[in-house]
Amino acid sequence: MRDCPPVTIRSFAKRHRRFGSRSLLPASDGAMNSTTTRRILRIAPMQMGKVFGLIHGLLALMFVPFLLLIAVVAPFNQRSRGEGIGMAVAFFALAILAPIFYGVMGFVTGAVGAAIYNAIAARIGGIELEFDGPDRD
Repeated sequence: MRDCPPVTIRSFAKRHRRFGSRSLLPASDGAMNSTTTRRILRIAPMQMGKVFGLIHGLLALMFVPFLLLIAVVAPFNQRSRGEGIGMAVAFFALAILAPIFYGVMGFVTGAVGAAIYNAIAARIGGIELEFDGPDRD
């Protein structure tokens, strides 16, 4: 083994901050254990927004077939008396706009949520995660 200075949380954080990968830092000072504890100190708001936007947009796609079915069946409703075409157009528009709206709202909530997490984690230290296996730093 080569002679290396001991790795502390501060030295590890400074070294990795320079290269932009400071999201997972050791919570202890690097002892080799069967489990490794790390903290999430920062989440990139734009990246979180993109991920949340995509997830919410894809989840909204599950409702599109049902909305299109209602749009097809609405004109044949016995009680509508001429309002069925308007309902069909409304449900068809909803089927198109719902995934877009959910995607945009997912992006906004993901980005704002990550920014709030970053503010809180800067004060209290972030969420600790525990992993199996030796520390590979």
